[in-house]
Amino acid sequence: MIVPYRLLEERPPGLYLEKVRAQGSLYAPLASIPQAALEILVAREDPGFYAHNGVLPKSMIRAFKRAVRSGRRMVGASTITQQLVKNLYLSPERSVLRKGREAALALRVEKTRLLTKDEILELYFNCVEYGPDVYGIADATAYYFGKTPDTLTRNQAVFLATMTPAPYRLCPLEDPYAFAKERNASLYVLVALGAMGLQEAKDLAHEHLPRLGLDPELRQFRDIYGVPDHSKTAEGLVRYARVQLGAPYWHGAYGQVATIGLLNHSRWKQPDAFEGTEFLDDFGKRVFDDAGLVKGYLWSSGPDARPRYDELYDWSSAELYALAQTKGDISSFDYENGRLLFSGATPETIDHVGVYSSEGCVYHAKDRAHGVVREPFCENAWTFWSELPAYAGNSNLASYTAPSPNHSGQRTHPITKITPHYMVGNLPIEICGGLFADEEYGASSNYGIGSDGRIALYVDERCRSWASASPWNDQRAVTIECANLADGSLSDACWSALVDLCADICIRNGIEDCSYTGDKDGVLTMHCMFADTECPGPWLFGQFGRLSREVNARLMRCAGR
Repeated sequence: MIVPYRLLEERPPGLYLEKVRAQGSLYAPLASIPQAALEILVAREDPGFYAHNGVLPKSMIRAFKRAVRSGRRMVGASTITQQLVKNLYLSPERSVLRKGREAALALRVEKTRLLTKDEILELYFNCVEYGPDVYGIADATAYYFGKTPDTLTRNQAVFLATMTPAPYRLCPLEDPYAFAKERNASLYVLVALGAMGLQEAKDLAHEHLPRLGLDPELRQFRDIYGVPDHSKTAEGLVRYARVQLGAPYWHGAYGQVATIGLLNHSRWKQPDAFEGTEFLDDFGKRVFDDAGLVKGYLWSSGPDARPRYDELYDWSSAELYALAQTKGDISSFDYENGRLLFSGATPETIDHVGVYSSEGCVYHAKDRAHGVVREPFCENAWTFWSELPAYAGNSNLASYTAPSPNHSGQRTHPITKITPHYMVGNLPIEICGGLFADEEYGASSNYGIGSDGRIALYVDERCRSWASASPWNDQRAVTIECANLADGSLSDACWSALVDLCADICIRNGIEDCSYTGDKDGVLTMHCMFADTECPGPWLFGQFGRLSREVNARLMRCAGR
């Protein structure tokens, strides 16, 4: 077996530590993590960290035997040092060969003291992944709790430590139920390790919301996701691109701040595109590729917000062109500010995109050598143009989320309708979300509104919920469950939130008239139009005309009419 010690010479771990310390606000010195929280983080991941020399031979032998018996890939048994060298130097594949290289490098780092134990921890906590697109403990504490690492509590340390083994599968926002089960199991593992007393574990388990899978210390859904605002305009795109001048080009990037964690992730996805230590010089800067410059604007919630990955809108340059309503070849270009310009022989082979400015120039992430540049517009350099594709997102009025698996994936029709339902009871939005999270329940809605006026998101607006017993309606409608009082009516707070939410849906989806026609032709539709049901109940049934009037009055005020 060839052990890649040369990697330690070409890219010494001390160089990574030096660059990590230059990451700015996304760097957390080890001393900034409270000792009580650090104890939890280390114990849950590697309880013998300060005693071993980088590897645990007996644990590796057991993991190897398990892999042989099961016929599966070798997993587990890695110390923090092994995980660090894997992140810095190796691929994410799970094999005996990679485990061997990982162990050899970890031994070398510790035996030759290329890093001290505390430096290993500091580097590890600044590159470990805590959920999709969340790298390092400084980013994680800001993202999940809205705070800095120096204020991390033991409860929050358990929260982060639970995610570390499987940051995607155990992300509390992606699968809150799986996370809840694992998080409470973590508490009792910590008790067994002596890192936590039994009473403290019981207290934290009760503090947690096991039915919902969400921790009371989590930030609100709209703050966590940074939901984009309503006005994604061509002019805004030009301003955004202008601010990014000089930003480095990273393949697949869309405006994230470059960190060691992002570099590891990018290197694993595109190993040939991320060789060389020059990428370390980009730490602390926003990075883009060509389509990423456009997606970074669409996915961000404001000029200073970090965009978060949006899988359903992960458009390539060719898809940006295909999805635009107004487009054509360069001979018909109308020189409008904020148009997208494309290069490629055919619409299907488009491979690059730029942003046209009425200054007579084009902003684009050119290549690795140039980054984001501004160049004079040259008609011969571009073959097609289009407007900016629409991006509606979800409502930033939602303050709670409980993702439901009960939906049919992305819609095949634009949103043109809104269907309010009633819950047949005064259910809190958390309990309603719990019902919709049950696959056997077989129903869902996009949103829910409680009698207290709080709004929950259950199914992404871009996906078809299972609400109206009509695929035709559910493909077109945003569906809303409303808690109702004993007499079937909605509380004042629920009604007000319903008007707000309907107006917000209309604004983001270009619906200018929230009409009610008494049949399925109007924007406002009812469950009973498509199935033999009492929903939306006698009281709400009689309020659809009023709902239409109040929403339209709101739309007129927003339009300045």
